[in-house]
Amino acid sequence: MASCELMPSPKAFWPSIKDDLTKVTWAHAVNSKDDFNKALKDKVMMLEADVNMGRKGIFSFKKIPIMVHPPATRSDMSLKEFLNKVAAAKSVGAKLDFKSMEAVEESIKIIRDMIEKLKFPLWLNADILKGPVNSIISPLDADIFLSLCTRNLPEATLSLGWTLFYAAPIIVPGKYEADHIIQMKDALTRNNVTQPVTFAVDASLAAQSLDTLPALMDVPGITDITLTVFLSIPAFVNISQLTTLIKTFGEDRVYVDLPEKVVYCQTKVAFETTLSLGWTLFYAAPVIVLGKYEAEHIIQMKDALSRNNVTQPVIFAVNASPAAQSLDTLPALMDVSGITYITLSVFLSQPSFVNISQLTTLIIIHISQSEVRVVSPSPQVASLTSS
Repeated sequence: MASCELMPSPKAFWPSIKDDLTKVTWAHAVNSKDDFNKALKDKVMMLEADVNMGRKGIFSFKKIPIMVHPPATRSDMSLKEFLNKVAAAKSVGAKLDFKSMEAVEESIKIIRDMIEKLKFPLWLNADILKGPVNSIISPLDADIFLSLCTRNLPEATLSLGWTLFYAAPIIVPGKYEADHIIQMKDALTRNNVTQPVTFAVDASLAAQSLDTLPALMDVPGITDITLTVFLSIPAFVNISQLTTLIKTFGEDRVYVDLPEKVVYCQTKVAFETTLSLGWTLFYAAPVIVLGKYEAEHIIQMKDALSRNNVTQPVIFAVNASPAAQSLDTLPALMDVSGITYITLSVFLSQPSFVNISQLTTLIIIHISQSEVRVVSPSPQVASLTSS
């Protein structure tokens, strides 16, 4: 996998993928020496790491580019050490996710000084435009970022995205609108970008953007354009539409950087029927009668699945109000013999009191955000789980 070319493309660096970019594997937040060693042991291909200004080690007071995600300000690995480790490994590429413009400016100096060592895929990533659903996060300045990168590192791949607005533990529903696409293409044209570009798009939003995202694949002057589909925050993803999007672009132009369960879902669930199963409830309008999912309810459901030899993906639909009272019983649903893909769908069809603190505990601690979809009739109820 060693290359003689400076900053080669993943296709050139890993010829074994045979132009299928969906086969590229990922490690995230590789911001420490332990994280780096684990990524090498796991034999992933691309290492995503965060770069910001901070201090290396406990006793240093000098700010330099280090591998760290805000709000942390210290790391045991500087950017220079990280790049040297990647170069020495000769088997991995790097995606540098810049968190500030100062970090970009200082990092470029370091990268330029060691450029002859960079014979691996190197991506420079930043959110340079405000994105869907009224994101309140400020992006890096598009013109400054693009100007610095194109002038100093024309061999690198630019990984460009939009800021997003999240209401933990779900992303607010939305899509990439035509205006987002136009603004991105205008920024690239305005800055005379010609080097390889990959557009980083959230899987949940991308799946709703079949009518807009394809326009990204045609930018004057750029011949190497790809899409990187990621999912940094657990969210419901329309797998059928996401699969259609990938097929529209082609596997030779789409990187799939998704959690294992979602990848499984993409390759398997798209071709199988998913069962959404629940229990009948008794409502006394306008509220649900207080109660919980008892151990007996869980046992009966699991017995029914085992008795019928169910192996396909299953979503358990649970009402938010009793679910919040069922921290001691519902987690048992996530382990059913023979079923690999199991998720929980938390809904609220009738106005009802919900213990948000306990519901959040259920989602984040007892089950895992990646295995829960929150379905709410109002964004306010969904966003309360961040309390």
